[in-house]
Order: sequence, then structure tokens, then C-alpha cells
Amino acid sequence: AIGVATTKAGSSPSGATGSVTSCAATEVAAKTMPSVVTLFVKSKSGKASNGSGEFLDTDGHVLTNNHVISSAIGGGTVTVLRPNGEELPATLVGRDPKTDLAVVKVSPREPVRPVQFGAVPPIGAQVFAIGAPLGLAETFTSGVVSGLGRSVRVPSDNDTTALLVSAIQTDASINP
Repeated sequence: AIGVATTKAGSSPSGATGSVTSCAATEVAAKTMPSVVTLFVKSKSGKASNGSGEFLDTDGHVLTNNHVISSAIGGGTVTVLRPNGEELPATLVGRDPKTDLAVVKVSPREPVRPVQFGAVPPIGAQVFAIGAPLGLAETFTSGVVSGLGRSVRVPSDNDTTALLVSAIQTDASINP
């Protein structure tokens, strides 16, 4: 998940005038992290993996990557861990291996806060990446937008590749 923080040109979060050079990362984290979840996946053979996703709506739909959940296809399980500690079994709604996207559904006991999507940030904008590298939930890091409109091939099912189209390139590293 990527969070973007912007302020109006000529102002700052504190109200001072001048060029904008930063934003309050703690505010972005507080607003965005409740929307981001960790997915724990077990294949039918018992192989475990994990990844992250974000709530799309208050009904419990979670957007993630196909490569995160693909090992559960054919008899495995997906469990979603919310930042509040709630663990929920998930069911697959749909997936697209060609674009590396998937949606799972959970039935949360507590209300959820869907992620808020915004406009595409410009090159140089400060952004934040939130996820669960190595299963470490609620990992938050920052960087800048390095490029726009990137098309990148990534590994997919059955030794094929997926094509991420119009991706936003950042230097906000979330993986090891």
C-alpha cells in the first residue's frame, strides 16, 4: 500500500509560508495504517507465505497481489490480520494473474476503514509505503515518487509473468 502526503504549495502543515519540503509522517501513518492488513497464506501442502493488502470498502473486501494469495488456490487458506489484532479467515473473490491483482473478502467483527485513493502524485512527491515484509505487520517507510507510468514484469503463476501497467515508481522500500 502506498500513502501520499501533499500540502498546498506555499504552505506547510504548521501554517508557515514558503516551499513545502516535508509532511507529517505520523499523521499519514495514523490515517492510513488502520486500512492496511497482513495476509498469511498456507498452501494445500502446508507451505506458508505472507503479504499485505488494504480494505477497499466497509464490507470487508481486501485488495492484494495475486502472488500473495496464489499458493492458496486449490485448497489452501488465507487469514487476514488487522492492525487491531483481529484475525479473520478470508475467501477469494477474484484474481487476475496477468496484472498480479486479487481481492479477498473477510467478515470483520469491528468496523473497517477503507483506504482512500487519491490523484496520481507528481514526480518528487513524498510518499509512504505500508506493508508486511517478512511478516512484520505495520511496517511504514517513506520516500519520493521516482517515476510514473512504469510497466514492469513480475513473476506470476506457473512460471509466467504479470504486467504491472502504469505503476508509480518510488524509492520507499518496503521489501528487504
